[in-house]
Parts: sequence; structure tokens; C-alpha cells
Amino acid sequence: MRLLPSNRSPWILQFRGDFHDPETGYDFDVYFAFKPLKPFEPKRNRDPWLHEVKAWQQVAILCRFLNGVFQKRFVHSNTSWDLDELLRAQLQGFKDVSTGLEKGLFLVAGEFRKLPTEYYEGDLNHPPDFQDAIDKAKALQPREEPPNIL
Repeated sequence: MRLLPSNRSPWILQFRGDFHDPETGYDFDVYFAFKPLKPFEPKRNRDPWLHEVKAWQQVAILCRFLNGVFQKRFVHSNTSWDLDELLRAQLQGFKDVSTGLEKGLFLVAGEFRKLPTEYYEGDLNHPPDFQDAIDKAKALQPREEPPNIL
């Protein structure tokens, strides 16, 4: 697992690594990234609800291989106002072949882990370089709860 430089990409946090699933024998090339989400509405329209929301978008792309042969590509995206929430969200869901229960792929302590949950609630224990990049990303966009419009 490695942290990729963002250079000129709008994706300010980018990670790439490999994951081997011992339950299925599949290998995965995993890429996922985060960026601040821009409002969908053009600025000439003045709907304050849409322009005040601060949000993050996450994309995860997994390429599945079996015995070195490409099988399938999975693309998964999440959006949240809270970057911490996205860091705890599963990158991809899997059905456990033995029990039929759902499991999720997560980045924990710098490694991919397949766990029986959709949302990881434990300590993430990111390596220092990952945590530094996450802290810098958080500083780019203020963390505010969206307005309650209901």
C-alpha cells in the first residue's frame, strides 16, 4: 500500500495497493482517492443551500485478477461532508462465499482488511505519512455539518 503524489490531480488523497483474498483466491489491484466535491449548481444560480455544503467524494477502483488474468473491474463511490467518515467506509463490498454474509474491504493501519461490516468503527492507526496527508487534506476544506433543511 502506498500514498500517491497528487501533483496536479483534483484527487488530493490517492492510495494504491494490492490485496489478496485468501477466501476466493482473487488478487485485487486497488486504487482509491478523495477530493473536495464542488457544487453541482452553476454559480450564477444563487441557491445558498447548494453552495454552502462542504463535502468530500471518494472513488475506489478495484481490478480483480485470478492467476494473473484480469477478470473484472469494480468502481465504487461515496460522498460525505465528513472525510473521517469516508476513511471508515468500505472501499468495496463482498459476499462471503462460505456464509453468504456481506463483508467490506477497508484500509486499516496501512493495510487492506476484509471485515464483516460496512463501516469500520475501530482505531484506523494510519502510518505517519498517511496521517500527515489526511491532516493536510482536512485543512483544505473546513469541516462543517451541512445545514438542516428538513
